[in-house]
Order: sequence, then C-alpha cells, then structure tokens
Amino acid sequence: MMQTRRQAILQSLSAGAFALQGLHAMAADEDPKGRLVLVFLRGAYDGLSMLVPHGDPRYAQIRPTIGIPKPDGSLQSALTLDDTFGLHPACSGLLPLWQQGVLAAIPCAGSPDPSRSHFDAQYHWETGKPGSSSPSAGRQLYAGDEKLASTMMEGANNRMATAAMLKPANMVNEQQAANNGAGSPQGLSLDAKHLGALMRQNRQLQLGFLSSGGWDTHINQGSVTGQLANNLSNLSNTLLQLRAAFSEPKDVVIVASEFGRTCAENGTRGTDHGHGNVMWLMGNGVKGGQWHGRWDGLAADKLNEGRDLPVHHDFRAVFAQALTHSVGVTKGKIQEIFPTYQWDSALDTLFKS
Repeated sequence: MMQTRRQAILQSLSAGAFALQGLHAMAADEDPKGRLVLVFLRGAYDGLSMLVPHGDPRYAQIRPTIGIPKPDGSLQSALTLDDTFGLHPACSGLLPLWQQGVLAAIPCAGSPDPSRSHFDAQYHWETGKPGSSSPSAGRQLYAGDEKLASTMMEGANNRMATAAMLKPANMVNEQQAANNGAGSPQGLSLDAKHLGALMRQNRQLQLGFLSSGGWDTHINQGSVTGQLANNLSNLSNTLLQLRAAFSEPKDVVIVASEFGRTCAENGTRGTDHGHGNVMWLMGNGVKGGQWHGRWDGLAADKLNEGRDLPVHHDFRAVFAQALTHSVGVTKGKIQEIFPTYQWDSALDTLFKS
C-alpha cells in the first residue's frame, strides 16, 4: 500500500493531474526558491465548520444541531481566532500556526461558476478554467504549448475516466463520484509525508498536489465530534506534516475544495452542495494569524441564492498570489495561464512584502 501511494504521488506530480503542475516549465527560468503544495478536498468540505463564524448570531440559528458552539475555553467549542471566527476543536493542532502568523484563511473564495456538480466543478479547478465543459476547453487554456496542453489534458482525462468507472449501470453513486478516485482523509497525512520526502530528494520538483475524498457530508455531518470532525483531525495532522516538510521562506501550502456547502443544515443533519468556501494558506511568507478578503456575514440577503457563501474571491486569484510569491511566476505569465481571470488587489495582503 505504501508503494502504491508513493507511485500515485509520483504520477500526480509528473502527469499533470492538476493544471498547476504544468507551471513547472513556465517557472523554471525564474529561478524560484519556494515550493507550492495544493491539498484538494474532493466532495466539498464544510468550511463553516473548520472556520467557525461564531461572531455571527445567525450561525447558531441555522445550524441548531451541527453548529460548533461559541468559544468557552474548552475543546467542546470553537477555539478563538478573533471576534468573528474560531477554529474547529478537531484542528487544535493548527492553533499554534495561526498564533505564529503562518496560517491564514480566505472565508469567501472559490470558483465563479455556479455548478453544484462535483464532477464539473472539479474539472473547472483541474483545468483552471471555470465554465469549461469539455476536454477541448482545457486545451484552449494552454494554446501555443502543445506539450504542456497534452500533459495537462492527460491528467484531467484520467480524472474523467476514473469518475466514469465509478458510475453503476443505472445510477451514480454520488459520494464515489465526489471522491473522483481520491483516497480517504485517513491516508492524507501519510501521503503528505511521502510527498515531503519526494520533494526534498528532488529540488527540481516545485509544485506538489495531494487530494482526498470523503468530504461530501449530506447526512449526519456531526459537530464537535462525528464524521466531519474525524476528517478535520486528519486534515490538521496532514497540515502539520506539511509544515514540517515545507517551511522554507517561500514555501506555500494551499487547502481548497471544489465548492462549499449550504450555510444552513439540512433535514438529515448534514449540509448540501453550496458555492463559496474557505481557502487556507500556510507558509512563512503568508500574513497569517488573520483572515483575508471580504466577509459580509450570514444574513440571507448577503448569501448566494440566500443559502450559500458567495464567491467574493476567485480561486485563480488566490493561486496567482501564491505562484507569484512562492514559485516566482511573473504577473505576465499568470495572465497567460489564467487568461480570463482578473487580478484581485483585495488579496494583495495575503503575503508579506
């Protein structure tokens, strides 16, 4: 099993399983000093349980059974970050990183595309082009660079084939499709350990990718304990593992998911597919110990369609900031990579100058 995981990491780094991995060739002539690692949570994790908006009174009202209690100093409640947000107690290991100023959050980020389909949304992230609906759309992203386009599409098509294999003859197992072939959160920390060793041994590898499934929590999501809490504990351990391996001045780790979940709990004590979500950044150059970007609260008229977090910040804008800081990709090349996105100056505060 260990060898299989190592092979999977090698494949993801070499076969372009995520569009960012194709950036290695574009960044090589910049003599970058940092490394960028993306942790992708397939199935749409509930960011409002990890970054708890305890300062908003509506949070407890719309999540009467799955909401995380306001901070009371115990591990049975949110851990205080500031007057607006707290941290899920299962992520207590990350609190020192926040306090040290190397961990930050963006509470309303994601894809501008409104799709609530795991498959479509993950494809948008993998191609770096929200709204694309076919493999040919991904080739247009890298027009003029056949080798890079071919490599990127190989990875994206592998994901498409995996998802197709998971479809039963007469119905789709939604949770399996949401996982898109990724392993469980329980194995994520070990994957992180292997990735760290691999990228330590080969410093030419500047971009890393990890993913796990198991984040589609429609039923019995849990609160301080339960299935989501267990997943968050595994994620916390993974980030601590990555912090130990990627702690050089320009190293950056990003945590993201294809979309968020509904702000209110559903009738089965879970959450359904949403829109905006919380992205996390970790690294010595990150302006940590704070959240960044726009947050308007949970009032119904401030939510997307009255039910979801809005996307105030395009995920490509977050990547652009991270790529510029860590890998040394210039703004001009960023525009070539993400030709339809707009630079988000509101995120210029993400990294220390």
